[in-house]
Amino acid sequence: MAKVQNDTMDKLVALCKGRGYVSADRNKTPNMPIGVLPVDIRPDRVIMTQPPAVPDTCADAGTTAQALGLQASDLREGLPCQLMRGGVSFLMVPVRELAALRRINMDRPALKAVLAPLGVSAAYVFAPEGVAPETDVHARLIDPDNAGEDPFTGSAAGCMASYMHAHGLCSGTRIRLEQGHILDRPGTGELELILASDSGKLDAVRLGGTAVSSASGTLRW
Repeated sequence: MAKVQNDTMDKLVALCKGRGYVSADRNKTPNMPIGVLPVDIRPDRVIMTQPPAVPDTCADAGTTAQALGLQASDLREGLPCQLMRGGVSFLMVPVRELAALRRINMDRPALKAVLAPLGVSAAYVFAPEGVAPETDVHARLIDPDNAGEDPFTGSAAGCMASYMHAHGLCSGTRIRLEQGHILDRPGTGELELILASDSGKLDAVRLGGTAVSSASGTLRW
């Protein structure tokens, strides 16, 4: 079963479990800071739908690699380090292999200098393989301003799916994604590209998976 450690999905699953909503399918449309995100809550998984992100400015590949503690040769040849602009925007950094993801050693000031002109706070670095053989992509969300890394990032995963579609990297309409394994907080999810039947244009991205409780408590005031 896919596990997604994603703030929006986690909170909705926790809320619905607390109120007994997960016994039947429920559709929610939470009004988030980035807009309304339709969420389909089912007994076995949660599916979040987000609008496609749009390719924008490219960052210098060598400078980006260096800020991540990598070599330019670790990046996938012929693919840009590119801003994907959406409800939440991220810099997409495609690397050649999972081993390159494991070698990331962020230089915080240098990465901030790469991200600041783009108006984003994090880079989403991804490779075309995973820990599990059935995985299509493994990713890491590298954030120089906060904790340094996020275990699973649904908004960034949606941007990555848009990037992959824009650059012809998708062999179908589904992408199996891993994130968080290098932090020992493994998560998996399935991305689905929703394409216009007449033009093949990307209309939306769906991310599905499950959430598990890792802690609980009582807030008193």
